[in-house]
Amino acid sequence: MDTLSPPPRAATPSGAWTMPNILAAVGEHRHDPDHLLLLGEDGLYYDLRLTDGATLPLPPTQDPGDEWLLDPATDAGDMDFLG
Repeated sequence: MDTLSPPPRAATPSGAWTMPNILAAVGEHRHDPDHLLLLGEDGLYYDLRLTDGATLPLPPTQDPGDEWLLDPATDAGDMDFLG
């Protein structure tokens, strides 16, 4: 069985990254609940700041880090939109 790595972030002609269209909330920041952890259809994680609505990409890694508390009900391997 072949395993697929997440595709790289799409870039516009100017080189800016583009946001995926489908995101799922999978956790929150351990020390600041105004930050939600989102998982994009591209397999990468994003930080949603609830105070201003900004959504910023986290460094591209398979593990979002210890500062994030993951919801055990949302195992990334079970996310339907990721295939």
